[in-house]
Amino acid sequence: QRLGIADRVVLRLGYIPEDHIPAVFDIAALVALPYLEIDQSGVLMAAMAAGKPVVCTPVGAFPDVVRPEFGFLTAGCTADMLADALRVAIDKRGRWVEMGSAARKTAEASYAWSEIAEQTLDFYHRINSRADSACRNGNGY
Repeated sequence: QRLGIADRVVLRLGYIPEDHIPAVFDIAALVALPYLEIDQSGVLMAAMAAGKPVVCTPVGAFPDVVRPEFGFLTAGCTADMLADALRVAIDKRGRWVEMGSAARKTAEASYAWSEIAEQTLDFYHRINSRADSACRNGNGY
């Protein structure tokens, strides 16, 4: 309100019922995830799949997932660092549609259930192959 942007920003703290999530992403131009602690976030994956650029703090797996093509990482987890990243993101708002497309493509190519299932099966096959080899060589598991 102090900045005069209250009519353009929706701040929603708390639980959002699952059936409301598509509508929330429909009206969002950018998704901010200012976590202090987290390993991974379903919201990040959902935002990417919905084709939304993201602003994230550098916690958990976020630095491994978020790329400049579709997102912004804050320098740290302070309010000032979040504000700085949001300023950068807003300055680049002309690229948000392009960034959203890149987010969606990344989600589909790297994080779709079929891709995750294939990676998981590949991992199990590699482990099984190593275990079989160890047993044949008398090393056991």
